[in-house]
Amino acid sequence: MPCMDGGPPCGSSDDTQERLDKVTRLLCTLANATEDMGYGMINDFGLSKREKAEITEWLAEHNEADRKRLAREEKAKKQKDLKKNALAKLTAAEKKALGLG
Repeated sequence: MPCMDGGPPCGSSDDTQERLDKVTRLLCTLANATEDMGYGMINDFGLSKREKAEITEWLAEHNEADRKRLAREEKAKKQKDLKKNALAKLTAAEKKALGLG
């Protein structure tokens, strides 16, 4: 079944998920830019109060999820760097004794 966003037909569920992720990133970027630039969703874009509320709620939830994801990624990167630095300080004999090489 073709995707309904006007693009080429989707093949697998992976293709569909990838396209949904791209659309989500696009919507997030546009919504944040709209808010940051002072446009009014009701006056400038003709949205109803209900539509504006839905978009605003989605954007807040999405931005919070992004914030949490970025924090997790940063923590994982720091942990990886810490482990790499600690391993670099070990001698070959110490690594072998610990079963690391």
